[in-house]
Amino acid sequence: MLALADALREDASALIKTIQSLGIKILMVTGDTVDTAKAISHQVGLGDRFGDATRGLATPLQFDGFANFYPEEKFRLVQSLQRAGRIVGMTGDGVNDAPALKQAEVGIAVQAASDVAKAAAQVVLTHPGLEGVASVVSGGRRVFRRMLTWTITKIARTVELAALLTFGYIATGFFVTPLVLIAVIVVLNDVVTITLATDRSWVSSSPERWNVREIARLGGVLAIGWLILAFVILWFALTRLQLPVPQVQALMFAYLMYSAQATIYLSRTPGRCWSLLPGKFVAAATIGNVVLATVLAAGGFLMAPVSLVLLVAMLGLVLLIALLLDQVKIWLFSKNREEELRQC
Repeated sequence: MLALADALREDASALIKTIQSLGIKILMVTGDTVDTAKAISHQVGLGDRFGDATRGLATPLQFDGFANFYPEEKFRLVQSLQRAGRIVGMTGDGVNDAPALKQAEVGIAVQAASDVAKAAAQVVLTHPGLEGVASVVSGGRRVFRRMLTWTITKIARTVELAALLTFGYIATGFFVTPLVLIAVIVVLNDVVTITLATDRSWVSSSPERWNVREIARLGGVLAIGWLILAFVILWFALTRLQLPVPQVQALMFAYLMYSAQATIYLSRTPGRCWSLLPGKFVAAATIGNVVLATVLAAGGFLMAPVSLVLLVAMLGLVLLIALLLDQVKIWLFSKNREEELRQC
């Protein structure tokens, strides 16, 4: 008697655990018999609850895998999971896997896949094994986090600038920041925005979705916090320090630059703003903007000169308020997570 078996990769079990640690449920789908599927599943650390086309397609999430599946049944399984509200990733190598690979949100063709499977997939692995799958997921979540940072920052800065110019003009009768300085703010902040593509980013341990309400709420809270401080500084400069209007405008220019850089760090992670160090380009751009804004305001370039002591004091106040807003941000993220868990 000659026994034949497909040899498993030595790293298969560890890679499956890595993928599961990212909050992904793994289902084995094979055309082999149930006994063969259970034997392989046991070796890689998956469960032994296997369904078939007769009783598995209606409730696919109750099983750990499926055996005796034909190509059209793999396709219907993907559709069933999608109807259940799941984002589906599918790996395959053969021509018969092509329909399911095409239907899945993320079709992944393995290294030795047929040309048809590669053409149907959205991702083609260039190395053997499943390590590429974990890299794809982690990379996607890093991109998502960078996009989220940009979105929250954009909302906060836009609301802050628009409200400060509007209500500041109504309250004082002059633009708290002249148009030429607004142009400088936009250009310098765009430099930081470009560097966000290279930033270190936090990878979530569970799948993420766009939560417009959470994003708008956090961006709005940050904007309101900075606006309150802006009007306090504006009031203090006009009534207590009795600065002339050009100096007040220069002071508010520096304030808008300082708060914009702080907003970047507040929106990068749901935890403490210092828990994840920024990328070197983001750090260089934000620190450079703070230094440049201080030099411009203190030196009187394009604006009236402002006392360096006053600028440093205002920068310290911005950092203090940033710590307070960071605590509010953490509370908002934890509250949103609790709401998501209750809905599950």
